[in-house]
Amino acid sequence: MLARTSRLYAARIAALLVIAAGPMPPGISQARPDAPPWPGSPRIAYSVRLEDRSGHVCRVEMSIDGSAHPYLDLALPAWNNLYQLRDFVRNLRSLSASAPGGEALAVRQTGSHTWRIATGGVTSLKVAYQVFADQPGDFYSQIDEAHAFLNGANIFLYLPAHREAPVSIEFLGLPAGWKIGTALPAAGAGRFRAEDYDHLIDCPVEIGAFDELAFKLRGVDFRVVCHGRRGLADSKALESTIRTVVGAAFDLMRDVPLKDYVFIYHFTGLERGGGMEHRNSTAINVPPARNSKSDARDPVGIAGVTAHEFFHLWNVKRIRPEQYVEPDHTRPFPTRALWFSEGVTSYYGNVILLRSGLITREEFYARIAGRITALAGRPARLVQSAEEGSEGAWRYPEPAYLLPENSIDYYGKGALLAFLADLKMRAGSGGARSLDDVMRFMNRYFAKRGVGFRFQDLQWIFGAVAEADFSDFFSRYVSGTEELPWRECLEPAGLELVESVATVADLGFFGSRNHDEPAVVARVDRGSPAEMAGLEVGDVLVSDYTAGKPDEPITLRVERRGKPREISFRTGRKEVRSYHIREMAGAGARQHAILDGFAAGRP
Repeated sequence: MLARTSRLYAARIAALLVIAAGPMPPGISQARPDAPPWPGSPRIAYSVRLEDRSGHVCRVEMSIDGSAHPYLDLALPAWNNLYQLRDFVRNLRSLSASAPGGEALAVRQTGSHTWRIATGGVTSLKVAYQVFADQPGDFYSQIDEAHAFLNGANIFLYLPAHREAPVSIEFLGLPAGWKIGTALPAAGAGRFRAEDYDHLIDCPVEIGAFDELAFKLRGVDFRVVCHGRRGLADSKALESTIRTVVGAAFDLMRDVPLKDYVFIYHFTGLERGGGMEHRNSTAINVPPARNSKSDARDPVGIAGVTAHEFFHLWNVKRIRPEQYVEPDHTRPFPTRALWFSEGVTSYYGNVILLRSGLITREEFYARIAGRITALAGRPARLVQSAEEGSEGAWRYPEPAYLLPENSIDYYGKGALLAFLADLKMRAGSGGARSLDDVMRFMNRYFAKRGVGFRFQDLQWIFGAVAEADFSDFFSRYVSGTEELPWRECLEPAGLELVESVATVADLGFFGSRNHDEPAVVARVDRGSPAEMAGLEVGDVLVSDYTAGKPDEPITLRVERRGKPREISFRTGRKEVRSYHIREMAGAGARQHAILDGFAAGRP
């Protein structure tokens, strides 16, 4: 029977190799506007001027040289990396085009973020425009007297028919002492190049009098750019933390897929932390609360987000759902696999911290237990699956969609599914197989071939690599909405889930936050002190808030229809269930072996 099972999974692996090595699935190639392509590949160069920093404006000139054509289509992305339409075009101003002699060319807007230029048959032309950029964080762009941070998708127009054309870029009008930090290959002083448009917009640029450090690890040149942190007094500790995270990730994947990498850290007053992954760089915002932490293990409180974003080097940037191999920048591209792309990455961010010694087992269990508590507090878990939650990511700007009764967190549930699947594989194989093997398999047979996976493939991949049947696991917990099998998966590893009930403060409202944007009141409980004090759905929460203790006074600073106001009331009280994970007393040798193997990253 065992031999027959092994042959079955060997056949599944063979089938997966055919999928991975085959051509791009139909319908995934870039959708092009209805315009005949120019013959040949045009030469495209951008210049970016930053003299108007007090006005938060960059001036862009796009030079296009190529074969003559009666008209030319331009576009600005509607989204990039973050799975949401972001309306970048609202910040674009004064678009114009001219022939070599300076003669103006007619420009007509053809869509919300597309334009057509009547070229008159000229062989070269210039497109000039301005972009207002004053939104801090890592998803947009910001230009001020302190620095400039540019996300290419916010800034650079492109030729939809020639996204694959090489481009160059030059930065002008920089103050004395300002430097440029980016993963783009240098092409001279202030000049850089990109192999194509997608490469250009996947390399954010930090410009300013930033602090930096550099080191080499496993043959990779690392550059660390830090805005807002003067002097880098703890540079040795910061470098040690990054080295530890990066080394653990390389060990886990048994792969070093690049030659250089740039970390961009923003140490600013922005309260919302987080980061955005890119092809061979990442931009991370470090909020003041993390910035103040300074212990030997994690000197600036950034190891967790660093591990998460760096693991994206594989999962998402190379191991990609088929929709994101060559996505259309102009429209939504939903996928049912974000629980894997983002949730599994969240899981491995914590695994990297554990295996590198940056957190203890108990701290790892606490992070998992926090995810369990959060999921248990979302009634939507009983009606929305992990796959459905993934597909609904494009609805996240809607505050009502983020209500606990309307959606799950696919990051959180994905991380829990990864943890359970990992333990299930280890227990079922006696420690010989794990989720690590799944990630290495997908890296080898999808990422390194440059093809994407289908969400339907994941069940087969899990089962084939683990040499076990994962159809029930996927149908009940990934595609389905059954409560997760904690005892079934934890007990073989010598772990148990403990539930407790506590009385906590009840704010009487729910605030939802869309990534780097301010939190918005999405629900006010009827009859609550918050409602009686005048809080309304749609109020923007200007200041961060905490629940505090029951029956404690709280004052919220909100903005309603552009006008600030303060709303004060006393918190109520409610009972909530919370969870924690602990190692079982009296666990056997087999259980210890599975748990020790998981913690150390070995069979």
